[in-house]
Amino acid sequence: MSKRILWKDAWQAISRSLGRFIAIFLLMAVSAFALIGLKITGPDMRQTATSFFAQHHLADTTITSNYGLDSRDRQIIRQQKSVKQVDFGYLQDSTIDQTKQALRIFSQTNGVSSWQMVSGHLPRHDNEIAVSYLLKGKYHLGQWITLKQAGSLKYRQFKIVGFVRSSEYLDRSDIGQTTVGTGQLSGVAVVKKTAFKTGTAYAIARITYNQTAKMNPYSARYTNYVEKQQQLKKALNRHGKTKQQKLERQLKAAQQQLTQATQQAALLQQKNAGGRQCGSHSAGCCA
Repeated sequence: MSKRILWKDAWQAISRSLGRFIAIFLLMAVSAFALIGLKITGPDMRQTATSFFAQHHLADTTITSNYGLDSRDRQIIRQQKSVKQVDFGYLQDSTIDQTKQALRIFSQTNGVSSWQMVSGHLPRHDNEIAVSYLLKGKYHLGQWITLKQAGSLKYRQFKIVGFVRSSEYLDRSDIGQTTVGTGQLSGVAVVKKTAFKTGTAYAIARITYNQTAKMNPYSARYTNYVEKQQQLKKALNRHGKTKQQKLERQLKAAQQQLTQATQQAALLQQKNAGGRQCGSHSAGCCA
């Protein structure tokens, strides 16, 4: 009997304040849906990113060098038993003329960390460029842009033939720092490898490992494995110190040569000045 009275009182309370009951019910429903959404959004985003990484064969490790990657560096990398594939490439930071926008321009990759086309196509000629989709509202296909710093590139003027999304740069708000322009990158871009000058040292190496193919890139197992590839890092650091010492010796030798040349030029200038002074006194004293 008490349960029947309890239910009767409950229904009476609901019927007398139906609006309040509906409001509380909807509030609870929204809270429940929000909690469910928060719980599934993270895994869904990670799964989407994982599929994107796999589709574009994102590198497990990326190595860059201010001194360039010489033949010994390349040999060290290729000799590592854990390395599955390596792609060597070029890069150049430059600002777009008459703007403050800075681009990091990469050479096209060969199967590692490939680019997703948003519109247009990848460069087919040395004077063509595909830029980040983040700049799509500021530039258009077929437009020519001029770079302030050509650096290791053959040309300063490039025709935009595509807009791309990089598999290596996913943060739209903070692409990275640079030494040109304002110091902040506005986007990335890609050109043909042959758009860089012949003889330019490789600046970047993208590496994939045999053991990571079936690993979740967000897992602790993956992170620990990549971090444990210290042998490669140690070997490259040792060779990097050797290169630095060699460059320092070359710089010191060049400075010494410059000093000697300056001294010789000064002595020659003094000798010529002395000869002219002697000639001004009399024609016979220089005989």
